[in-house]
Amino acid sequence: MSDTYCMVCGEPWDYYGARHGDMEKWEFELFRKGAGCPSCEGVTDTPFEPTKLAHIEFGDEDGLERLLSGDRPKWEKPPEPEPEKLWECDGCGVHVVRDSEGELAYDLPPNAPGKDWYKSHPFHRESKWIDIDDEPYHVFAEGQKACEFCVSFCDSCGKEICETIDFGDVYTDGASLASDDYSEAYCIDCFESLAAEEDDE
Repeated sequence: MSDTYCMVCGEPWDYYGARHGDMEKWEFELFRKGAGCPSCEGVTDTPFEPTKLAHIEFGDEDGLERLLSGDRPKWEKPPEPEPEKLWECDGCGVHVVRDSEGELAYDLPPNAPGKDWYKSHPFHRESKWIDIDDEPYHVFAEGQKACEFCVSFCDSCGKEICETIDFGDVYTDGASLASDDYSEAYCIDCFESLAAEEDDE
């Protein structure tokens, strides 16, 4: 495929390359509108004057639109759209968001209680191979949502528990108790059962 020329400085670009990685998406959109290219960023001392049809060709699109589209936009990166928040972990405060490209990501607000922990965690949020889900890893009986990093399992029965969520005095299927007597994690039923067995002994 023939080169595509910048309407500002005349720099030739491979159309396929420009559309598939040689330019960022926002740069290609401005390039399409005749606003410039990454080489000139919309500014040149010697403006390009197309003299033949090949100068305005634009791949499989109508190149004339680049000349007839009216005022050229300024060469500036548009503001990033706010990611769509899908859910928030009630334990560590991490948000699961969908970005403008439709990709899922973890987002930790500055005041998230789990911010420092996430940074030091071996499976922290920057790991590209983690499969992020658009639904919470687990939802407890009282409605608390938990991410995959906050959910653990009762060492006795295997029930989901979450030591980072404050369940208050309400014993739910997600309640867990920290105890000096037990280094393991137990759900409330197993904890009370073990405590009763100790009392009997």
